[in-house]
Amino acid sequence: MKNLIVVIIAAFSFVVGFASSASALQTSESCYVALGIEEVAVGDTVQFSLVSQRSIYGLYQGLVEVYDPEAGGEYILNVYDRQGVITGKYAAHSAMRILTDDFNSTDDPGGIESTDSAVFLAVIPAGNIEAVKIESNGIETNLNVNVSTISCQRTCKIEGEVMNFGVEKCCIGRIPAEQEDGTFVCVKCGDGACSRYEDEYSCYEDCKPIPPPIPQCGDGNVDSGEQCDDNNQMPGDGCGRTCQFEYCGDGAIAWTNPNNYYDFQGRTPTSQEARSPEECDDNNTAPGDGCNGICKIECPEDVNRDGRVNILDLIAVRSHLNEASCFAGNAFCGYADVNRDTVVNILDLTSVRNKLNTTCVNGILILKGSSLVSKISDILAAVIVGINW
Repeated sequence: MKNLIVVIIAAFSFVVGFASSASALQTSESCYVALGIEEVAVGDTVQFSLVSQRSIYGLYQGLVEVYDPEAGGEYILNVYDRQGVITGKYAAHSAMRILTDDFNSTDDPGGIESTDSAVFLAVIPAGNIEAVKIESNGIETNLNVNVSTISCQRTCKIEGEVMNFGVEKCCIGRIPAEQEDGTFVCVKCGDGACSRYEDEYSCYEDCKPIPPPIPQCGDGNVDSGEQCDDNNQMPGDGCGRTCQFEYCGDGAIAWTNPNNYYDFQGRTPTSQEARSPEECDDNNTAPGDGCNGICKIECPEDVNRDGRVNILDLIAVRSHLNEASCFAGNAFCGYADVNRDTVVNILDLTSVRNKLNTTCVNGILILKGSSLVSKISDILAAVIVGINW
């Protein structure tokens, strides 16, 4: 006697195989309606009736076969909305076939036989359904779907929800993470954020330990080999490029107030040192070379740094008159800010004028020359700078 194996050739078996690849493309669960449709052959026609209807939620996109005129299909499921407009067309296939095979005989290879009736499964997306009609040879049959019972209820757990492990499941993109109390919570592992329900064991990708940063100069921490670290590698602020204390005589001018970084080489700073930045730094603390032992400019009235205070120094100051944000050695102002108040003004001209014809020797201005020379210089200076003394 032949063994009969009933196969829903294209309605279920084929579609399930199709689902394995198509569902991989589906990134989230959705709502669907599963319809059990009976087909009965009556002469040359087929009659249809709905025998089951169920709302389902999950990865069922692979079971939905959108109708393609080129691919064809024995039946077409037409989904109508309340306005009577077709919103979806899906292919369906007859199940009235029987695959026969006699496993005890080598003479009968078996084959496919037809039956008079069968039930096949059709899955369609839920939503905006008013009626479902099955079309065969251009004739539609209303399946009388009960639209009032169609519902969309999520059956999986999303992030942060407790799930009954082994009975319930997490939605796509979530995994169960065991908590300290033994419960399981669905988490979205791989989003780059370590949530309160995750740890390095349940989601190492998001919660793996972060290694401490590699110590380096400029990170704000005084590390081994550093004397200071002021969160930058800029010189001139008391803490140098290599995070060593700057000091008078190191060759680098500390333009800003040294505050807590500047190294006074083991001695107590003078009040002038403690409250003001360096004006110069010639890599030594010897006086008499234009930059004294506390890195202040010697003979500041000698603007051109040629050892003499003369009309040329007045001209230098005059060329930068009323310029602000100046300081000693500024590329824009030179040494024109004689009084070191960050502004080149009439007071700087006056300071130079009062020291005309003096000479800077070992950091000290010696007396003016003869009174006649002084008078002539004063007159020339008044003409040059436009000041009536």
